[in-house]
Amino acid sequence: MRRAYATADGVAVENPEGADVAVYDAGGREVYASRDGAEKQMVVLPSGVYVVKVGYKVMKVMK
Repeated sequence: MRRAYATADGVAVENPEGADVAVYDAGGREVYASRDGAEKQMVVLPSGVYVVKVGYKVMKVMK
């Protein structure tokens, strides 16, 4: 199951299928992108609201 959640340091992304990952800030700017297929990724980000796209699934994360 693909999911994203806030951690103390940023956003964690669980991606068992190895889909592409992109993280956008509240202004719509891409702040992170990965195509490496890692199952779990940690993205260090400041506090804020982010949109995380993992493959076709889109989630909102508040950190």
